[in-house]
Amino acid sequence: MPETDPMKFCCACGGVEMVARGKPIAVTACCCDDCQAGSKAIEALPGAAPILQSDGGTPYILCRKDRVSVVRGQELIEGRKLKPNSPTTRYHASCCNTGLYTDFGPGHWYSMFATALVGKPPPIEMRVQTKHRPDGAVSPDDAPIAPGYPISFMFRLLGARAAMLFGR
Repeated sequence: MPETDPMKFCCACGGVEMVARGKPIAVTACCCDDCQAGSKAIEALPGAAPILQSDGGTPYILCRKDRVSVVRGQELIEGRKLKPNSPTTRYHASCCNTGLYTDFGPGHWYSMFATALVGKPPPIEMRVQTKHRPDGAVSPDDAPIAPGYPISFMFRLLGARAAMLFGR
């Protein structure tokens, strides 16, 4: 995997800083019901910034867990689940309620909120789960649009897992 400059993710007030190293697994916008509800829950916190895009998509930069570290503010990171038994937890900075990342429990990646990236986010490579878009919502035509999870997305996740297993 070619090295890239580390990506820095910060909350709005600077209390939390995270760094992701290496090339992202994928850059997506997910329109699934769960991501919409989770993003809305964070957006509803006092002072929180918007996360959702106009088509209901949550923009993510997927990064391997072994390449993400907290530089500052670990004690300020709080997790929320939509349901107590959900494998998915969404994390935000308690200092200013900035959405930071989503962790699908059994997964080997973090879905970092692109809205927390310092600087310009990379272009979205695919829009997934678009069958769940709000009525009348139209996705931009800046990337392939998939009603579910395309096979290319699944291969990227599997490829990242294999690279982790082989220490790459």
